[in-house]
Amino acid sequence: MEPSAGTKKIGLIGLGLMGRPMGMNLIKAGHSLTVWNRTASRADELVARSWQSPRRKLPQLPTSFSPL
Repeated sequence: MEPSAGTKKIGLIGLGLMGRPMGMNLIKAGHSLTVWNRTASRADELVARSWQSPRRKLPQLPTSFSPL
């Protein structure tokens, strides 16, 4: 499943209090999301809702961010 027109491939690093809800909203908006978190299990729900795996290399994505 490739993202459609108007959607972006986005990398999200960190799934804490801010990152996880941001990730859910990005997926709901139709964006392709690749995630990474120090505790891998925090990514399980996001990975289940998105086609990307947290193992994918983030530097290959045009947009990546980390909420601090």
